[in-house]
Amino acid sequence: MTRIENIRDFLAQKRFAFIGVSRQPKDFSRALFREFKTRDYEPVPVHPEAAEIEGARCFAHLRDIQPPVESVLLMTSPTVTNLLVRECVEAGIKRVWFYRGAWEEWEIEQIDMAVPISPEELERKRSAIFKHQTQKDGTMLLGGDIREVWERAEERNRGTARLYDALGMAEYEAIEAFKHFRP
Repeated sequence: MTRIENIRDFLAQKRFAFIGVSRQPKDFSRALFREFKTRDYEPVPVHPEAAEIEGARCFAHLRDIQPPVESVLLMTSPTVTNLLVRECVEAGIKRVWFYRGAWEEWEIEQIDMAVPISPEELERKRSAIFKHQTQKDGTMLLGGDIREVWERAEERNRGTARLYDALGMAEYEAIEAFKHFRP
């Protein structure tokens, strides 16, 4: 399957697990969750400490979702992503999309979906990073990068936007990227 076919295949699944959606209403993940809902998707929230998100019943674990889903969007910290991928495989999930966090840099040709971010949304994202317990300063990142998480994330988002601009695409403040993974 080509990259665009993979994207279409994932987006054709109107119901999917959204693992890592925040309990904080102003968090970027919540904005993305709401956007999927406005486009007639049924994201099923998964969060170990929430009973509901945006009016939808929230599940503590992927295995608790009934009826089961076949697709998962992961917006989680790298400290738990490997465990969740294992849970996806054990549950027979056929489609997994990874949200690219500040810890992972991708080449532009590896990006499967790019979402423009306004200056206001970038500010909200920075604020959400400050509030997120696992993303405070001192977080261990791969490599020797000594920047704080918010600095790395902002520069990555702005850098991605510059790459798209250089390709002749519309100019944006920043762009958030997603990668599709098929187990």
